[in-house]
Amino acid sequence: MSIVPLPRLHLGSPTHRGGLSVFPRLGRRDPGPGSVQRRGRRRRRARGAPVVGELVAHNQGAQPALLLAGELFEGGWQHRALVHDVVLAPGNLAVVVVSRYDRAYGPSSTGTLLHHLTTVLPSVPPSPDVLAGQRGVLIGIGGQPALLELFPDPRSLRRHLPALIASAWLDAGMRPSVPTPGRQARAFVAALAASGGRRFRTVSTVDAVDGRAVAGESDHVLARGVLWQDQLAHLTVLNPRHDLMLAA
Repeated sequence: MSIVPLPRLHLGSPTHRGGLSVFPRLGRRDPGPGSVQRRGRRRRRARGAPVVGELVAHNQGAQPALLLAGELFEGGWQHRALVHDVVLAPGNLAVVVVSRYDRAYGPSSTGTLLHHLTTVLPSVPPSPDVLAGQRGVLIGIGGQPALLELFPDPRSLRRHLPALIASAWLDAGMRPSVPTPGRQARAFVAALAASGGRRFRTVSTVDAVDGRAVAGESDHVLARGVLWQDQLAHLTVLNPRHDLMLAA
């Protein structure tokens, strides 16, 4: 069992479009995961491994690289999605676990990634501006809080936010076009804060490469994330009572 210190959780004013609501998570600077906060310029490459469910990822930068569950690797034999969060140390080359895109996100009518990109992405709303001190977002879908994404710094959030919005927009298109009330969003955050990090445990069955995978759950939240040097590098908190989770 690991005690993961949670950052201070305070929500700002949301933006709404259709069934998608985005609340900024604001607050003071949190203890960060070392140099992952200041990644600098880096490149990463991935190439196919002999096993379909694996790719070889190489961090060619001078700073640790954070890769999120769901990120797509294109090319090679087929498009594949990362199964869980991973941290790659500078210069490290490692095998990461992936799944076929259609198995992770469901096949489209044509069964191709291109179909999803050309039909969904043109309608995705622009990402909200990342505010000073913002290190996360709470996303509401169809009138209910769906998930909370926490990062160590605004720069990391800014890099990953467009993909998070695109994924949520896809889900919002299948739910009622109503905004998520602020009171429900705050209640969801309060349920996470009540855990104080004490419910989180190290997940030894998940290979986060140079990071350390953690998870925790209660009746109200389902969390998973990754640590770098014993500090939180990324945390996703799902609402187990949301329609999307109940239908999974």
